[in-house]
Amino acid sequence: MAAVAPEGVHWLQFRPTGSITRKTTALPLPMALACVCHHPTGELIIICRDGRLVRLALPETGQAG
Repeated sequence: MAAVAPEGVHWLQFRPTGSITRKTTALPLPMALACVCHHPTGELIIICRDGRLVRLALPETGQAG
């Protein structure tokens, strides 16, 4: 899951005890309104208040047993 904040995107992982931030992508997004995961291209599409779209590659999950 991704959480978009004015200073960037926080990539979260949920566990039975709660969520943790796995990675943060620093990127100024003070006008972000919404985001959607686009699996066919492996991107997070961020929609901004000024009409701008930001395409950000999804991080590798790298989850090992």
